Amino acid sequence: MRDPSSPKQIIPDPETAPVVKRIFEMYASGIGIKRICGILEQEQVLSPGVYNYKKNGSRSRDLKLDKPYAWANNTIRKMLSNQIYCGDTVNFKTYSKSNKLKKRIKNAPENMMIFPNTHEAIIDRTTFDLVRKHFEGRKRADKRGELDKYAGYLYCAECGSRLYRNRDNAHGYESYRCGHYESRKSDSTSHYIRESVLDEIVLRAMKKVTKYARERSDEFETTKFA
Repeated sequence: MRDPSSPKQIIPDPETAPVVKRIFEMYASGIGIKRICGILEQEQVLSPGVYNYKKNGSRSRDLKLDKPYAWANNTIRKMLSNQIYCGDTVNFKTYSKSNKLKKRIKNAPENMMIFPNTHEAIIDRTTFDLVRKHFEGRKRADKRGELDKYAGYLYCAECGSRLYRNRDNAHGYESYRCGHYESRKSDSTSHYIRESVLDEIVLRAMKKVTKYARERSDEFETTKFA
């Protein structure tokens, strides 16, 4: 929103900033876009179009006042890739081939101009970069509306093949298995790891990094963690 004391400056809207932050947190935790929309609708969170209409009187083209809590998948997608939330200003997102044409064309990233840290951020840069990376390379959500938070990051230590998520319905847990093993008929040992074990490994690593950052902040930015 515009800063009342300085109209040229933008600041987080105290009413909607928590919603934006929660959407990023849900996606980062592995909840898919479709399920996020369902959660917001169930909790009766106003869609951006309806909220903007009620607050500012602005009527968007696809405004649905009869469905005030209906969030569109595309709305969430745009939010997850909007760099404004991490404090940056992005110019020249679109361009026109001619002054006579009204149609705007999406610009290539290398042709945009990005000005970092121009306003207060809602999403920390680490979370934003993580979500964007996942968002750009993710597969679609599964039937339960969940996304694989480790997609594209896990590979077999022995053969180098990607690990794929599998659900053990009998025991009710998720695991990751070697794609090479899964695709062949063999009696060799299945290379796999449970998702819960991975979560513990990641949590320990995060605690290690955050502890180091607190105790030795001057060296933190130049240190690489294995």
